[in-house]
Amino acid sequence: MNYLLLILPAATIAAIVIELCTIPARIRKMEKQIGTCQLELSRKTSPMFIGGVAVALILPCVMIFRPFEPLYTAILCGCAVLGVEVVIRERVYEARNGVYENALIVDGRYFPKDDVITFPELHYEDDDEEEEVDELYRRALKIVSKKSGEVYVGFANGDERDAAVELLKDW
Repeated sequence: MNYLLLILPAATIAAIVIELCTIPARIRKMEKQIGTCQLELSRKTSPMFIGGVAVALILPCVMIFRPFEPLYTAILCGCAVLGVEVVIRERVYEARNGVYENALIVDGRYFPKDDVITFPELHYEDDDEEEEVDELYRRALKIVSKKSGEVYVGFANGDERDAAVELLKDW
């Protein structure tokens, strides 16, 4: 039997456990970087974290009992590790949605203050008419950043978005 097909899944499980153990350190580091909260946005938690970690842990266990070709084993192990990284980031960011001194965290995305170029006004903000605007557009904000380019993020409601925009104008 090829030992590579046993070593990769075992290393994947170890990497996932290490990733999970680094969550508190990641949170502390991020809290130092972002500063104090100026506006707390609605925070939600998703059950996808537990599901994503469970699937990522089951995948290498299945590969131990059902061997694949070495290339497929490496790809699936890499996907499991990256999947856990994604759900960890989602969990950490969603629990800290808000406008901070040095960052904006909204919609599961992290925007450092020095990375944001501008917050262009959306098309309906310049309208003087009191026409009915679709709620989806009223909850959205366009952010232009150096790293991500143009990104649209969503808020829980229009009032929350308006409060965040007022703070971000002076940012």
